[in-house]
Amino acid sequence: TVPSQLARLFPDRNFVNWGESGYTAHQSLETLMNLYAMGERPDVVVFVDGVNDVGVKCRRGNAWNSRAGEQEIARKIDAGNVLRFSQLVEPVIVFVRKVSERLARSTDYADCDVNPDKAAAVARALVADWRMARLLVESWGGKFLAFLQPVAYFSQTKIDHIELDSHLGDQYRAVYPQIKELILDDASYLDITDAFDRDEYIYIDFCHFSPRGGQLLAEAIAPTLPREAR
Repeated sequence: TVPSQLARLFPDRNFVNWGESGYTAHQSLETLMNLYAMGERPDVVVFVDGVNDVGVKCRRGNAWNSRAGEQEIARKIDAGNVLRFSQLVEPVIVFVRKVSERLARSTDYADCDVNPDKAAAVARALVADWRMARLLVESWGGKFLAFLQPVAYFSQTKIDHIELDSHLGDQYRAVYPQIKELILDDASYLDITDAFDRDEYIYIDFCHFSPRGGQLLAEAIAPTLPREAR
């Protein structure tokens, strides 16, 4: 993981991984609020976001403030509290639907590429979450840093071993440039989408990466960290 790689670069510092699988920046902000409420006082807080914000919020039927699993949860709430056979097989149904979408390479499961207003809202929401997290951290005397994650659609690296979904790529091409524009002049929000730009095999799919990728991200983040803990 990136925190473990950072710990190797700074052996005298204590790094804690509070990341969660599939979280958007807003969910990470909520987690951060809970941590402060429980008494945590980190010197530095690092957010690494972008992949889930686009991947989740650009899905058709989702909005700028959506999160993973939202549509499945809504269906279960609408069904009421009575346990039905359909609820028992829901995990299988969800899995089959996701596999079917991938196999079919559907061109309508996401719509940021054809909805400029939605794409702009997704970009603004991500940066707004970063700004709120920064205000919270700085109010307690800490330092906040946020990084825009690399994805294979932009990285200049070896990708001949993976199959990329062009429609999914259209979503990142619709949103990422707007995020970059919004953070252009703020040193607390950094674009590290070029961190994997080298002649190596790093990705295992469009966004997940090998341990080497974790090392490269840590090396990109390390120069921005304070040299001394407060």
